[in-house]
Amino acid sequence: MVYEPHGAVIAESQNSSSDNFPAFLDAVENYREPLRHNFSAYSRASMKVHLVESNLSQRAQISHKLIALGFHAEIYSNIQELLDFAPSSGIILFNESVRPQGLAEVSEKIRQTLGEMPILVYSFKPSVAGAVEALKARAFDYLDLGDCDAKLVAAIDAARISADKNSERRNAIQHSIGLLQRLSQREHQVLSHLIEGLSNKEIARRLDLSPRTVEIHRMHMMAKLNAKTAAEAIGIWYAAKG
Repeated sequence: MVYEPHGAVIAESQNSSSDNFPAFLDAVENYREPLRHNFSAYSRASMKVHLVESNLSQRAQISHKLIALGFHAEIYSNIQELLDFAPSSGIILFNESVRPQGLAEVSEKIRQTLGEMPILVYSFKPSVAGAVEALKARAFDYLDLGDCDAKLVAAIDAARISADKNSERRNAIQHSIGLLQRLSQREHQVLSHLIEGLSNKEIARRLDLSPRTVEIHRMHMMAKLNAKTAAEAIGIWYAAKG
């Protein structure tokens, strides 16, 4: 899953005013809730939260809160410091005001440099417009830091679960690609025709080979893919496509 804005949440905002921010957050909460219920216990001390906050006192206050809640906090005074440090894992948490450009441009720059790490945007004066901008920028969530600590913990937990699922998906894609790269050109041809639903005899006619030769290529292809059935081999091909 890539962190796309969600139509139902955006649609909700069109009927919301700046005076109805809690109702808008409820709509966001309803979307996030299934992820939170699926949360399994993990060591929060191993979960790095990369905090970007330009205000020194607020940076100290939030980092102390994160540590007290059991997270590992890395702190930065601006986005460029984060990009220069280039962390490879964790959750990015930054103030909606910490940006020299629009939120979408900053988020895209983070992704281009750091990859698909979950981004949580927070505000001390949240608004519907800010929430919509954050979601359109593909932030995982938009938080009111004046809210209770439980919601901050829940948002980080949900982002962690989503990040883990995305990591598993990327690993599965790379594994499938690696398996397919083992195949010879002829084995690739046999697999592509197998995906079309052709039998060995039909593949043989298509490739101008004997059915026995196709059977041998198919056997080698299956062995290289560690596939016991044609369905498994086809599944590997589709998994590699993401």
